[in-house]
Amino acid sequence: MKFGKDYKEIAAMVLGCNLSSFYNWDNQGRPIVKLLQTYFPNKKDLEEFLETGKILRLELCAEDEEERFYSHTQYLNIFLDQNKSLHFVKSSDSGYDFYFSTLLKIINILGEERIPFLDVYEYAWLSLYQTLEDQNSFSKNETIPIFSNFGCGSNKALKMNLYHNFEPMIRIAKENLFTEEEKKEAYIHGLLFNLYSLHSEKSLEEKKYLLKTTVSSLFPNDVKEENDDVFFTSFVNSNIDLIENNYNLIVKKLVDNNQ
Repeated sequence: MKFGKDYKEIAAMVLGCNLSSFYNWDNQGRPIVKLLQTYFPNKKDLEEFLETGKILRLELCAEDEEERFYSHTQYLNIFLDQNKSLHFVKSSDSGYDFYFSTLLKIINILGEERIPFLDVYEYAWLSLYQTLEDQNSFSKNETIPIFSNFGCGSNKALKMNLYHNFEPMIRIAKENLFTEEEKKEAYIHGLLFNLYSLHSEKSLEEKKYLLKTTVSSLFPNDVKEENDDVFFTSFVNSNIDLIENNYNLIVKKLVDNNQ
């Protein structure tokens, strides 16, 4: 079901009030509105709740913890192991740009359908074939082999996260179950998936600038930068504590910038 409404209209539906009341409650700082905005910053969760009476990422809490952790760890280590990742180079933002652009193309191909459990690789190639005629889509030396490294666990992790803004992965990160490097990689994926989903029309440079200005506007005195250019990996690594402690607020700001 497509509701065709913005976040605040859907939130009002969840709370059982009209939009005017929602604005009044928001201005009054009512805890129920703050709770909703803090823990459900994206309207997909609210739409899912109205349609099914459930929120998948919360249902995942009942899943076997060891299996869930293993799946996400397997996924993250595809990106951390540079030998295994082949052409995915973490020293360049173009690798992330290619990967998350491809994820969005897969979502567009599938439409309302959920991604098949073991078909990420095939759908990644299909998304690439559909953009070959567009010379501005990807640079000539970019390939797609990273998707061939997705086993059952990493496919499962992606399936959990793809339609829920990587919240299941961030949940594990907040439980401090990942290693430090896995945790940083998890936050990169969470932030970039939201950034690319909300601002798909922007160029890579515009997305990098938006990420920097979004975090800087919230914490002007706390953001650390190694140079004037924004680099996804170094930016997250330098500000991991700030991002970890304020992740939901940063995502909410990205949502607000899109409205």
